[in-house]
Formats: sequence, C-alpha cells, structure tokens
Amino acid sequence: MPTLIERDLAEIPSLEADGPIEVDAESFASATGWELKPEGLCRGAACVPVKGTDIVNEGSIDVGAFAERLGQSVVVDADRGIVAIGGDPMSRGHGASLADVRLPSVHGGEVDLADFVGKKTLLIAWASW
Repeated sequence: MPTLIERDLAEIPSLEADGPIEVDAESFASATGWELKPEGLCRGAACVPVKGTDIVNEGSIDVGAFAERLGQSVVVDADRGIVAIGGDPMSRGHGASLADVRLPSVHGGEVDLADFVGKKTLLIAWASW
C-alpha cells in the first residue's frame, strides 16, 4: 500500500504516477497533522483556507495543491509507493518576517528592520562558533 510522509507516515489507498495525488482527509491528517475543518485545513492554531480552491474535493485532499499553497515540495516515487512532502520550515504554521526583527546598532541603540521594508538592504551576520 502506498505511503504519505510529512510529519509521520500514513498509508494511502492508491498512488498513480500521473495526475493529482488525492488522499482522504483522515489519512492526510494522520501523516501531516493538518485536519480538515470548516475553516480550512488546520494544524494547531494555523489554518489554511481551502474553500473555493481545488485543494479539497469531496473529502479528499490534493496533496500537490496543498503543498504548493504552503510553498512546499512534493516528491513522488510511484515505483516504491511513496509520496513525501517537505520544504520550507516556515510553512509549519509559524511565521516570521525580518520586519519583526530589532538588532543592536554598531553606533549603540537598536535598529528596527521594519524601517528598511521596500528598500535594498545588506545584512551581514557573523558568529564566533
């Protein structure tokens, strides 16, 4: 039986080499932690709206469409029956922006990176370890 991998493993009913990879909502939740709710696909406090999209079709989740929505990649090995989702760790329900960062200034005080939004900025970082 084919397997879906993200956070955990879940067996999925079938896997075709061509076309969308659709997984029932229960198997998808088991492998990824994303549960289908009225407000969308949710994991913890994070919810991805899916109403009016091609992500959910009669209780099945289009794995590729969902991963694309999150900026993740999907790798399929149809011969071995494996579908893996992965990619950007920022897509795991946590968000951040450089605009939220304050750093010490070389001249004393702090620099708020939000002041540079929309401007070309060079940030040089160094660590001693």
